[in-house]
Amino acid sequence: MKKLKTKTFSSRIKELEYIIETLDTLFHEGAECINPITEEVVLDNEYDALRVELENLCPESKIFKTVTSSKVRASKKKVIHNPAMTSISKCNGTLQEKDIILAKWFADRMETIPAEKYVNKTTTDYLKQFCMSYKHDGVALSIEYENGKLVRAGLRSKSGKDGTNVTDKMQYIKDVPMQLPLPLTCTIRGELETPVSVFERVSEELGPDAKANPRAHTAGSMGHKTALKIKDRGIQFVVYNILNLKDPPYKTERERANWATDVLKLHYIEIVPFSYKILALWEKRHRHIDYKVDGAVIGVNNLKYQEAAGTHGKSDTGNPKGKLAWKFADEVKEVKVKNIVWQTGRIGNITPVLEFDPIQLEGTTVVRCTAHNVGIIRSNKIGIGSRIEIIKSGKIIPKLKSVIQSYGKVITPWVCPSCGNSLEEVKGSNDALALVCDNKACPVQNIKNLNHFLARLGVKGIAGSTIEKLIDLGLLQKPGDFYRLTAVDMCNAGITDRTARLIVARVWMVPDPEQIKDDVDLSAAIGRVVCKPIKMPLNIFFSALGIKNAGREAGRILASHYNSWKEVKSVTEKDLSALDGIGPIMAKEIVAFFENNKIMVEDVEQYFDIEVIKKTGNVDGLFFVLSGSLEGGKDKWKKMIEDAGGVVKSSVGKKVNYLVAGEGSGSKSEKAFDLGIKILTTDQLEKML
Repeated sequence: MKKLKTKTFSSRIKELEYIIETLDTLFHEGAECINPITEEVVLDNEYDALRVELENLCPESKIFKTVTSSKVRASKKKVIHNPAMTSISKCNGTLQEKDIILAKWFADRMETIPAEKYVNKTTTDYLKQFCMSYKHDGVALSIEYENGKLVRAGLRSKSGKDGTNVTDKMQYIKDVPMQLPLPLTCTIRGELETPVSVFERVSEELGPDAKANPRAHTAGSMGHKTALKIKDRGIQFVVYNILNLKDPPYKTERERANWATDVLKLHYIEIVPFSYKILALWEKRHRHIDYKVDGAVIGVNNLKYQEAAGTHGKSDTGNPKGKLAWKFADEVKEVKVKNIVWQTGRIGNITPVLEFDPIQLEGTTVVRCTAHNVGIIRSNKIGIGSRIEIIKSGKIIPKLKSVIQSYGKVITPWVCPSCGNSLEEVKGSNDALALVCDNKACPVQNIKNLNHFLARLGVKGIAGSTIEKLIDLGLLQKPGDFYRLTAVDMCNAGITDRTARLIVARVWMVPDPEQIKDDVDLSAAIGRVVCKPIKMPLNIFFSALGIKNAGREAGRILASHYNSWKEVKSVTEKDLSALDGIGPIMAKEIVAFFENNKIMVEDVEQYFDIEVIKKTGNVDGLFFVLSGSLEGGKDKWKKMIEDAGGVVKSSVGKKVNYLVAGEGSGSKSEKAFDLGIKILTTDQLEKML
C-alpha cells in the first residue's frame, strides 16, 4: 500500500510539473492559459493552488529552481539582468487563510526591523513600517540607462537572469523616456501594460486578430519581430523599482516613488501606507479602474530593512522576503440554469454549457458558462432550474464554480452534437468522467479544419484564435455555424460590438469590411448579403471541406467530370477510381467522408449556390509544373493557368506537358529535359495563355 501511494504521488508530481510548465509557457507567449489535461482555462488563483500543491508534494521540484518554467527562450540577442528579475511570493486562498498568511508575514518581517521603530509594539504602530501598491497585471520589463540615456531594455526570461532584447521597441512604448532629466546610470523596472479603454479601442481596429485580454495583447505585441508593428498597439510602461543607482536620494519605497515621479517624471505606481481598510477598498474597486490588476503588493517601506529580510531559496533568484503579493478574489455571481447545451471540444470531449439570464460579471454581460464535463453534471445533479455560482476564468471565460441547489432532470447526450457519432464515457485526469467523440472526421475537433474551410473559400481576417474562442463560447461547432453567427450573440458572449460585426461581415464575404468605419454603414453592408446564397465554384467548395488526401486538384477533377454538387456527393468509389488523377485511396476517403458527414455537409451547403464552372481556354486539360522563382509569385501564374483550363501539379512526371521555370529551378528542369517536357519562361507562358 505504501509503495502504491508513493507511485501515485510521483505521478501527480509529474502531472503538476507538466501543467505548470505549459501554463507558464502560454502566459509568456500572451496566449490563453489552458490546462493541457482538462482543456479548461485556468484562473490565476487556480494556478497558484497548483504551485502550492506541487510545493507540498515536492519542494525540490525543478519548477521552483527558476523564476518561471516557461519553455520560451530569450532570443539570441539577450539582455543580462543584474540583479535577476524575480517574482513575489503570493498570499492566496480564502479571506481567512490570507489573513493568517499575512499576519505571519508581518510577524516575520518585524524581526528584521529595529525595535525602536515600533516602540509600543501595537498592531497600529508596526503597520506604519509597511506600504502597499496595486499589483499590475502586465509584462515585466527592465531598462538600463547610462548617463541618463536608454541603452538596453529586456523582458524577463525563464531564469530571470536574462531576457529578450526589446530595446528597438522602446520608442513606441508610452511613458518610456529615451533620455532621463538627469545624467543617471541606473536600472528602471516595471510593467508593460495596455489600459482597458485603449485595449477595447485597439481590439476593434485589429478585429478578429485581437487578443483575449489586455495582458495577452501586450505580451503578444512584444513578441512581434518588427518594432514598428507595436507602434499603434497602445502599450504603456509603469515603473515599480529603480536599481543600481549610486547614492540614491531616498530611503523608503514611498520616497523613491515620489522622487521618481517628481524629479525623473516617470509613470510610477502609486504607493501608500499599508492599511487593512485601504486593502479592502482596493479589492472592491479594482475592477473599475482603467488598467488590469490582480492583487496588491505589500512591502517593508524602508529599503534597507526590506533588503535585510533576504530571499526565499537562492539569494540571486529567490523571491524577496520583504514583499508579499495579496491576491484579490475572483468575482462570484449566483444564477439559475435556464438551459444546458452540449458542445464538442478540440479533442472530442463533449462539454456542457449552462445558459442563464444576462448578468454583469467582471465588467461584461454573460449569459452562459462551461460546466467542465458530464461527471460534474451527474454528480451535482445539475438540471434546468439548478442554482449555481459562476466565475470568470482568467477574467475572460465564464465557468461553473459551485452548485448551490440541484434541481430538474439530469439529461446527457448519447451522440456527438457536431457529427452525430455515438459517444463513449471515458475516465480522464483525477477520475473525471467525460463524454468523448472518437470520430476522426468530426469537424469541430480540429480548429485547423474550420480555419481551412474559411481560407479555401477566400474568407480573410478570421484567425485561428478567433475560431477557437467562438468554439469555447459555444457559438461555433461546425462549418454551417459560421453562417448562423450574429453580432448580438457574440456581444452577449463578451466579444466587442465592432469585432462581432466584422466577423459576420467577413464570413458573408463583404468586401474589405474593416474599411467601413461607420457601424451603421457596416450593418447595412451585412444586411445586403446575409442569408443570400453565396456563389461558390464546386471545386473550391469541395476543397474547403478538408477531405483527407483530396484537395484543390481533386476538386478540379470532379468539377470537370460532373454537372452538379448532388452528383459529386453520391459518386461511388468505383467511379472515382476510374478518373485520371484520383487513385483508390483518395476515392475511398472521399466516399467515406460524405457517408460519415452527411448532416454536416447538408447543413453548410444550404448557405451556398454551388456552381459547376467548366473552365476552357488555350491550355484546357494541359498539365503544368511551376519551378524556381517566378516574377509575381507562383500563385499568380497558378491562377492564370487554372483560369485558362490548365492544371498545375507539384512534381514533374510523364503526364506533365510543360515546366514553367524561373531562376533556381534546378533538378525539376533537369528531370523535365530528360523526359522531353517542354520548358517555358513566364513570357512564353503568358503568350500561350
